[in-house]
Amino acid sequence: MPPTSPKESIFISYRRSDSDEAVNLMYRALIAHFGQGQVFLDRESIPGGANFAEQIKPAVENSKVMLVVIGSDWLNAKDGWKRRLDNPDDWVRQEIELALKNKRYVIPVLLNEATIPRKEELPQSIQGLLGANACRLITRENTTLFKAGMEGIIEAIEGNVPALKPPPPIALEQFKFKVVTLSISETTEEIKTGWLGRKTERVTRKVVNPERIEGEARQYIEDVGKGIFFEMVYIPVGAFRMGSPSLEEGSKDGEYPQHKVTVQPFFMGKYPVTQQLWKTVARLPKVALELNPAPSVFKGDTRPVENISWHEAVEFCKRLFIKTGLQYRLPTEAEWEYACRAGTTTPFHFGETITTDLANYNGNYTYKNAPKGVYRKETTPVDLFGIANAFGLCDMHGNVNEWCQDHWHSNYQGAPTDGIAWLIENENADRVVHGGSWDDLPGLCRSACRTWCSPDFRSCFIGFRVVCSAPRTL
Repeated sequence: MPPTSPKESIFISYRRSDSDEAVNLMYRALIAHFGQGQVFLDRESIPGGANFAEQIKPAVENSKVMLVVIGSDWLNAKDGWKRRLDNPDDWVRQEIELALKNKRYVIPVLLNEATIPRKEELPQSIQGLLGANACRLITRENTTLFKAGMEGIIEAIEGNVPALKPPPPIALEQFKFKVVTLSISETTEEIKTGWLGRKTERVTRKVVNPERIEGEARQYIEDVGKGIFFEMVYIPVGAFRMGSPSLEEGSKDGEYPQHKVTVQPFFMGKYPVTQQLWKTVARLPKVALELNPAPSVFKGDTRPVENISWHEAVEFCKRLFIKTGLQYRLPTEAEWEYACRAGTTTPFHFGETITTDLANYNGNYTYKNAPKGVYRKETTPVDLFGIANAFGLCDMHGNVNEWCQDHWHSNYQGAPTDGIAWLIENENADRVVHGGSWDDLPGLCRSACRTWCSPDFRSCFIGFRVVCSAPRTL
């Protein structure tokens, strides 16, 4: 079964070379209105490792509307000396041909100053594109013009395909939780030294002081059947400084330069995916890969699933999409760090340090004068510590590293500033992981700490949690 199961869906056809960033903005606006299950975008909707050609044809056939995004380079993009549109194997050409053949409603979307091509500039097989009234979308700087353009596109879709309407909103519920902040203070005490304790010395010690406050956030409950459900916590829109300041203890070159990133609202799993949830979803119909229902080294229903590859985590998300109609996915690296920090700028969302009373890591080692703690040598239940960060998320530091969408880059030079995944053409390139594990030193559990693994790699140190771009809510 292809990942686009709904038949009243919207297919976005585009060229990455001239409209990649604009298409991301359009996609977000469309799923915010119609719901994720109604919009197909190849990089969001095709599972990692799946055959591209096998996915595109049923996706076009299952759609009711095709948006053909035309940027300044769309018409004359070339492979070497030859124009891409003149090649019968060009994907954009094939998508439009298939949509016209199946009598789908096709809407040209002209980006910024792009113009509609002339008939003689197009292969005969896609000249039917010119029979549709085009929409204009301005994506440069002016937010008001972008919103107006998206309203026009949505109006054109709903006016010609009445079946495409926004899904009913999701009901959110309030929940409360405990947030812990750690501070380090000095205390001085007198101790007896020397022969028979006849001397007195004043000794200064570092003391870690936990402060507990009550937090409140919103969430929805996703029921996957057979009494198994999971909580998805609302993460609000915001901006933050991604990466580490150069003086942060334990920071590395890969965490520089620190840069401002704006993140749109989304939902994130309150916990890493548990073995119980994994087992339930693994028994759903296959999309592209088989899933082992019990892959974890450390067994336990409420422990995080581990020993799964990036590709398997993506397959899990795709099966959830088929089951629920919401397009679950892995977080982008920016979303992960933004959600972990939850408004903090310190190494951990707890503050300047961390203890094994609050997280599962190798407690034989310390960070910033915190005391040594417990080295548990295994994963722990995801709700063991009974605390969360200010957004309401649990287990963000330690226990298991968590897969992200992004391909690995050695530093943040040229990184996106809008929270999207930073991807390259090579789908098999290394992927980013965040969070630290039960076996890691505390410095590797910092909010900004990042590393990489092959997408085929499996380890008892790596799990994941899911996110979902914000659907309409009550």
